Amino acid sequence: VQSELEEDNHGVSENLRWLATGPNMAVPLYRSYLIKGIKFNIKAQDDVQTTQNSGVYLLAQTMQVASAKDKNPILSNMGFYGVIQEIWDLDYQKFTIPVFRCDWIDSSGLV
Repeated sequence: VQSELEEDNHGVSENLRWLATGPNMAVPLYRSYLIKGIKFNIKAQDDVQTTQNSGVYLLAQTMQVASAKDKNPILSNMGFYGVIQEIWDLDYQKFTIPVFRCDWIDSSGLV
C-alpha cells in the first residue's frame, strides 16, 4: 500500500500520508506545553508550582443506552474530567501533534 501511495496520490491528502507513515519513534516528553497561549502542566509540575493547570475537560458525543437490552441508543454529550500525567509531542516530520496522557475521573468521583 505504501509503495502504491508513493506512486500516485489517489486523492489522499499529504497530512493523511504522513499520519499513515507514523511518527518518529523518539518521542519527547514535556513537563509543560503551550497551546494557543495556554500553558498546560503535568501533575508533577503542578505539585511544585504555585500556579496549576494540569486539569482537562473533554466533551464527547457518546452513544448511551438505558440497559444491555436497550434497542434505541441515543447520542448525547458527556463530559469527562482528567489530570495530565504526561505530555508527548508526536513528530510526523511535516507537523507535530501534542498528546496528553491523562488519568480520567469517573462519574463516581474515583480516579
